[in-house]
Amino acid sequence: MTRDPALDRTATVERMNSTLFHRGPDGAGLWADDSVGVAFGHRRLSVVDLTQAGTQPKSSASGRYTVTFNGEIYNFLSLRSELSASGHAFLGDSDTEVMLAAFEQWGVEAAVTRFEGMFAFAAWDARQQVLSLARDRLGKKPLYFSVQPQGIFFASELRALAAAGIDLGGMSPTAIGSFLRYGCVPGGLSIYQRAQKLQPGRIMHVALGASDLSIREVCYWSPDEFPPQSEAAVGGEQQVLERVETLLREAVSRRMIADVPLGAFLSGGIDSSLVVAMMQELHGSPVRTFCIGFEDREHDESGHAAAVAEHLGTQHHTLILDAKRGLELALQMSSFYDEPFADVSQIPTVAVSHFARQQLTVSLSGDGGDELFAGYTRYARADRAWRVMGRMPVALRGMAGSAISCIRREIWDAVARPVEALVPSLRSPTSPGDRLHKLASVMRSASSAELYDHLMSHWGNSSATLPAWRGEATAAAWKTGYRGDYIDMMSRQDLLAYLPDDILTKVDRAAMSVSLETRCPLLSYPLVEYALSLPLQYKVRAGLTKWPLRQLLYKRVPQALVDRPKTGFGVPLAAWLRGPWRDWADSLLSVDAINQGGVLEPKVVQKFWQEHLSGVRSWHYYLWDLLMLQSWLLNNPHRSLASR
Repeated sequence: MTRDPALDRTATVERMNSTLFHRGPDGAGLWADDSVGVAFGHRRLSVVDLTQAGTQPKSSASGRYTVTFNGEIYNFLSLRSELSASGHAFLGDSDTEVMLAAFEQWGVEAAVTRFEGMFAFAAWDARQQVLSLARDRLGKKPLYFSVQPQGIFFASELRALAAAGIDLGGMSPTAIGSFLRYGCVPGGLSIYQRAQKLQPGRIMHVALGASDLSIREVCYWSPDEFPPQSEAAVGGEQQVLERVETLLREAVSRRMIADVPLGAFLSGGIDSSLVVAMMQELHGSPVRTFCIGFEDREHDESGHAAAVAEHLGTQHHTLILDAKRGLELALQMSSFYDEPFADVSQIPTVAVSHFARQQLTVSLSGDGGDELFAGYTRYARADRAWRVMGRMPVALRGMAGSAISCIRREIWDAVARPVEALVPSLRSPTSPGDRLHKLASVMRSASSAELYDHLMSHWGNSSATLPAWRGEATAAAWKTGYRGDYIDMMSRQDLLAYLPDDILTKVDRAAMSVSLETRCPLLSYPLVEYALSLPLQYKVRAGLTKWPLRQLLYKRVPQALVDRPKTGFGVPLAAWLRGPWRDWADSLLSVDAINQGGVLEPKVVQKFWQEHLSGVRSWHYYLWDLLMLQSWLLNNPHRSLASR
C-alpha cells in the first residue's frame, strides 16, 4: 500500500509472489488499484472449490471490498446460509466469497469475530480507503509487515518482504537475544529491525493520508476474556465430557471439508489419537494416518502409533527417520524457516510433512491439547517448586541459588552418581549438575511468572554467547494478565506465546514447505473458550493431565495403548551431533564460521561444543539454538548486520 509514483506495484507484487510458490503451487493472482496505490498478490493452494471461482485476490459483489487471504474459514457453510438469508448471492463454493459477503454485511471487525478458522488476510475497503490486516485468534497463520517511508508492505513470510526491495534494516539485537532465550523470535518481533509480526487476535487498520500512514490496531480476542467458572457453573463431570465431545466432534467435522485428499498425523499420544478416532467415526472408511519413527528406541513412538492405528482401523504409514535423512533436512532448515528457529522437533515435523504430502493435501493434527488441558509436565513441576519457593524471601532464595551455582556441574554429577545408582528412578537424560544449575537460576525468580519464564528459557543469559555490543534486553515474554491458579496462568501464557511462536510456527513452516495444509481441531475457538472456562479440577485429576480428552479417548481406544509417559517429538540429537552430524556441526561452529556469521562469541561457542563432544556435558539443546542461528546467518542472502 503506497502512493510512491516511482514504485512499479505490479512488478513488486509479482516478485514477492514468486518467493511463496511453496505456500500455493496451484495458481497465482494479482490485483492493483493504482489510483489509490494498493496492490495485492496471492498464491493459491486449492483445497475447497478448485474452480476459477475460488481464485484470489477477490472482490465483493459490490466492489467495495477486495481481499487476499491465507487459510480456511471452517464455519463458512453456516455463515453462507445466514448471509444467503440476508440476500447475498454466491457464484462459487469458496470460503473467500463468504468472507467478502460477511464484510459487506457486518464490516471487517464484526465479521472477524464470527470467523472460526485459521487465517491471515488483507482487506481493502474502497469506500473508507482503509487497508485492514488481520490474524486468527491463536496465530495459526503468519502475517509479517513493514512500515516504510513509501507505504506499508505485508506478506506471509519474510522472504517475500525482502523480495519487495525495501529496507528491512539490520538484524534486530533484541530478536537475536530473544531467539537464544526462547528458541524462536517471539511476539511481534522479526529478525529484522524494520519488519514485525501482527500478533494473534489482532486487526490493524491502515489509512493512507496525504503524507503518512494512520495506523490503528485492535485486539479482538484474548484468553484473558474467559476466566475459569465455578464448579457449579460448569456442571458435573458428565456435562463437561459431553460438551467437550460435542465441540471437538464439530471441530473435526468442519476440518474434514476438503475437495482434495485428507488424512492426519498420528503419534499415538492422547491428542492425535482422539482426533483420528473422531475422524474415523465421521469418515466411514479408513483414514490415512502418518507417523515418524527412529531406530533409537528412546525416541521412537512409532510402535505406539501403529498399535492405535490398528485398533482404529486406519490406513497407517510409518517412516523411519535415520541420521542421514535427518541431516539432509537439517541442511534445509534455514530455507524452510526464513528467520532463526530452533525447536529440535522441527526435524521430524518437516519429515512427516514431506512423507504425508506424497498422498495428502490436507492433514489434521493434535496440536493444542497440552495448552488447553494442562498437559505439559512442566506445569506440575513449576507448581510444586513455587509452592515451596514462594514461601521463602526473595533474598534467601537468591542466596541459595548462588550457593548451588557456585559448585561446578562436574562436582554435582560426581556427588549424585552413587545416589542415582541406588535409586534408578532419579536418573534423567539431563545430568544432575545441569538440573541443579537450572534450579539455581529458577530460584532467583522474584515471582511465579518470572519462574516460568526461567523454566522456558534456553540460554537464560544470552550475553554469554553474544558480544557486548549486542547485549540488548530480550523481549518481555509474559503476556497473560490473568492472575489466579498458577497452572492456569502457565497454560494461558503458553496459548499467547509458546503455542503461536513455537508450536504453530514449527508446523506451519514445515507443512507449507511442501504445500501441505495442516488443521488443528483442538484449537477451534469455541472449544478453546470452553476449556479456558473450566476449573482446573476438570483438567487435572488424580495426577492425570488432560482429563476430559483421556476420558473421551478411553471410550474409543484401550487405555493400555495410550497411557504412557510423555516423550515429546525429538530426535537423538545428542548422539547424532557426536556422531554422523559432527562434521556439519563442526563446519558451522568453527571459529572461522562464527566470525563469518558475525554474531556469536567464538570462545564461548567452542567451549560448549568441545564439552559436548567429549561427553563431559550434554549441551545438545543449547547447541541446536546456535546451529540454527549460524545456519540462518550463513545461508540467508538478505541479512545485513546492525552497526556496532
